[in-house]
Formats: sequence, structure tokens, C-alpha cells
Amino acid sequence: MFSGVNRTKGLRSDVVSQVLLAIFRGDLKAGDRLIVQRLADDFGVSATPAREALLELAGFGAVDLLPNRGAVVRPFGPPQLREIYGVRALLETEATRLACGNIPVKKLEVLRRETVRLMEEGDSLRWSERSVRCDRELHSLIAECCGQYYLAYEIERVGKLVRVARGLLEEKRSLQELAHREHLVLIDALLQAEITAATNAMTHHIKSASATLIEGAFSSESAASPEHDIGAAPLIST
Repeated sequence: MFSGVNRTKGLRSDVVSQVLLAIFRGDLKAGDRLIVQRLADDFGVSATPAREALLELAGFGAVDLLPNRGAVVRPFGPPQLREIYGVRALLETEATRLACGNIPVKKLEVLRRETVRLMEEGDSLRWSERSVRCDRELHSLIAECCGQYYLAYEIERVGKLVRVARGLLEEKRSLQELAHREHLVLIDALLQAEITAATNAMTHHIKSASATLIEGAFSSESAASPEHDIGAAPLIST
């Protein structure tokens, strides 16, 4: 399963990301077993980081731990992805509400200028890299300024799931430009300290990202599944 992956040099986080990606891609399916020693051998790590990786994956709700027998993969598809983005919407919308009016204006202005530049520039060697970095900086800034440590922590935790899930899609410029247009609306609302406009912009942005990812990664399945309001999605059980 993982024989072709790059060795991790003992990094638990790399094992977690690779296993999540395999689950998201469907290479690992519901009911598949994950054995500590097999993971350790595949990734070239000791049993300790492999065991810790399974614990972290269980915390994400991606696997169920089996006492002394590794873990078993949980189901994953459009419903689970909607739940992940539902959690993200709840967390980041609340962080936006709390952070609005408390984010340094200069930092928002820097992000706004970079966002506009990215939208106006033609293709360049590092455009996509800069685009991803600008995206992460905005979301991280809001989390950092919300004034709630555990809320920021949970946003980062769910953000890891989101980043891995986004690996299912090719980073297309058209999708990134759509995100930047939504970011501009959000940034402008934050600059004006308009709480309602800012929270609405964040909710819309995450709902848009969810729909794009589900359509791109699970087009046939998502077409057969009813769309849910991600703002009302239940929390992932951890």
C-alpha cells in the first residue's frame, strides 16, 4: 500500500498525512486494517511514531483503534467531507466574529495587496505557491486574533484535514482565483470591522470550498447525495 512513499525520517505527521490521503483517495477503504508494524516498515520508522500516528488518526475520526491490534479505517466520502467542512465553518465563522475589529489593520492591508496582485498577475513560476501561502496566512491570522487558544487549536487541527483533502484536486488557477475573490470580500469586511458581513463572507467562502472539493473529488457520488447546509453539520466524533 505505502511501498512507494518517501521515507519520513521518523516524522509522525508525514505518516498521518499519507494515510489520510490514501483514505481520501479510496486506496484505503472502510474496514481495512492498519497494523503498527506494517506502517512502521512501509514508512521506515520505528513502531512508536507509527503507533502515535494511529492515535492522531483516531483523534481525527479517520480510524477506530483496536486494542493491541492496530486500527480499522472508517468510512469516508462526500458525507464525511461535508462534516469536516461543517466543523470548519462553525469554528472559523466564530473565530471571524471574535477577531473582527482585533486584527492589526496593517496585516490585513498587506494581505489585501498581495491578494489583488495575485488576481491581476499573469502566470508566473511561483504563482500557485504564493497563492496557497496567502490563503493560509489569512485564515491563520484570523485564528490567531480570535483570542481563544482552544478555538485556534481546533481550527489548525481541522485545517490539517482540509489541506490533505485538497490534495485530491489539482491546484487550478481558476479555483484559486475564486478563493481570492471571496477573500477580498472577507478582508474588506474585516477592515471595516463589520462583524455580520465578515462572518457571512467566511461562511460563504467555506461552503464554496466544500462544494468545489466534493464536486471535483466525488462528482458521481455527490450527484447522488443530497446537499446539506454545512453550517448545520454535526461535529465529528473524536
